[in-house]
Order: sequence, then C-alpha cells, then structure tokens
Amino acid sequence: MFTTCPHCQTSFKITAEQLRLAAGKARCGQCQNVFNSLYSLKDGLKNHPLSLPDPTEQNTTRADLLSLKGKDYPNEGTTRHTEVVQKQEDDKITEVNYYNNAQNERSVFSWLFLSLLLLLALPGQYLHFNSYYYSNDPIFRPVVKMLCKISHCPVTLPSAPNKIAITDGAYVTPNPQLNNIMDIELSFRNNATFSQRYPHLRIIFTNTFGQLIAKRIFTPQEYLINQPLQIKSISNGVKPQQQINARLQIMDPLPNVSLGYEVSFL
Repeated sequence: MFTTCPHCQTSFKITAEQLRLAAGKARCGQCQNVFNSLYSLKDGLKNHPLSLPDPTEQNTTRADLLSLKGKDYPNEGTTRHTEVVQKQEDDKITEVNYYNNAQNERSVFSWLFLSLLLLLALPGQYLHFNSYYYSNDPIFRPVVKMLCKISHCPVTLPSAPNKIAITDGAYVTPNPQLNNIMDIELSFRNNATFSQRYPHLRIIFTNTFGQLIAKRIFTPQEYLINQPLQIKSISNGVKPQQQINARLQIMDPLPNVSLGYEVSFL
C-alpha cells in the first residue's frame, strides 16, 4: 500500500501493521508533515483506489483502522515507523530546549560581560574627571598620563607653589618716567624635583598700620609680557631649578604714601 502526503504530494509505502499501531497517522519523510494516511491510501503509485479486503479475512480492514483510536492492544513491540516518529518528536523537543538554554546562557554571558566592562570603566572615568588632582601627585601622575593617552583627557602640569622661592628679593620702585606708576621686579626659582606650572603672582599693599590698601593676582602672561620666548614656552612649565625673572608695571594704589607690600605665589 502507498499513501501520499497532502502537503508536498510525496508518496511512500506503508503497511497495515504500521497503520494499525500508529492509528493511521504518518510523518512525511520529505517535509516532516504529520497527516492521516488513511485518507490517501492507494494500491499502487498509479492513483488506483485501495480495494478493501473482505471483512471475513483476518487482515485489518479500513473500518478497523479507523476504529483503532482509543483501543488497547496486546504489546506486540514498537515498529520502526513508530520509533522514528517518536524519536523525531523527542529530537524536536531536545532541540527547542537546547536552543532556549543556549539563548539564556548567551544572555547571561552578555550581561556579565557588559557589567565587567562598566566596572573596568569606572576607575578610568574617575581618573578622567579628576585628572587635574591626580596629575599633581608624583605617584599617580605616570598612571594618569598613560590612561589619558587612551581617553584623550588633558594632563596638566603639577602645581607646587610652596616649592617656588624668591631668589634675589622683590623690588617695588616708582617709575622714573611715568607718574603714579610703580615698577615691580623679582626673580624666583622652582625648587621642586619636577616641572610645574608657572605660578600666579599675588601682591598685597598695606599702609603703615597694616591695613589692606590693594591686592591683585597676576597671571604668567602678565608678568612675562616683556619676555616673548618665555610666553611661548609657558605650556612646558618651569623646570626644576629654573630661574624666572618677572617684571610688572602697576598704578600706584596710594600716591605719595609709604606702603608696605607682600609677594606670594599661588
């Protein structure tokens, strides 16, 4: 006997015993479609309708095949077709479970990987936004420079104004050519063991009673205004033991009055 898959029209041979044990159901080996093979049974491949045997014969009839569902039969062993159908069903379930497990494992791995990246990025972000502070520390400065090459964060020179010292004293004198103008000249040296930023210069004027008369902070561009070569190299900082000459001209805050002054570095 032959039956035809209604989905792909593939015909294949089937026995009455297979029909009886599988309750007439069959799975197409071509498209894996499960269908009721009783509706397309044929004697041969020439589309001749199946001639049902005599009811008195001991062979299984079409009516018997249709009434098999729900009956209990003695255990006569599982046929190859039934085993194949069951194995295919089990394989499908196994494949679905494996796919779901693989998807879950990939999701867990992805979350762990992203979490690890975020944890590794936190120290870098912290150093990036605090590079100014840590770049002033000789211990952390090499690490900050290395990380900032990757993250392109600015690495500023350290600042240690307490290592800046006046070498030849500070001189405040009236300008001989300009009225009410004072000339300020001083030299300072970087006593640190590392290069540091040019300091800001703070000058405070007081009267004879110690009362504040005037105060101002000057930038490196202001006290190096007459030294263009020094201004060009400001970004390189002051090297260890390098001496810098500073000159300023300011208005006399209180003409014709003796004033005291104090110079400091910031």
